[in-house]
Amino acid sequence: MCERNELPDGYAFRLNGALVSLVEVAEWAGLERACCPFLTFEIEAPGGETDWWLRLRGAAGVKEFLECEFARQKS
Repeated sequence: MCERNELPDGYAFRLNGALVSLVEVAEWAGLERACCPFLTFEIEAPGGETDWWLRLRGAAGVKEFLECEFARQKS
């Protein structure tokens, strides 16, 4: 992950396109969608750029859920 930005209803992640392909991002989002149906996944592939944007959004409580997941990943 290159960058994480807070959104009003979630987070946006800029992913290094040299390290993870657009197909890999889409496959991951598809798998996560099965276990986290409360999340909205948005993938953006800006023209002329090598990095991808992944936005995870949702209703109230989603940001707190994601923050707990980030904390777990760091442990």
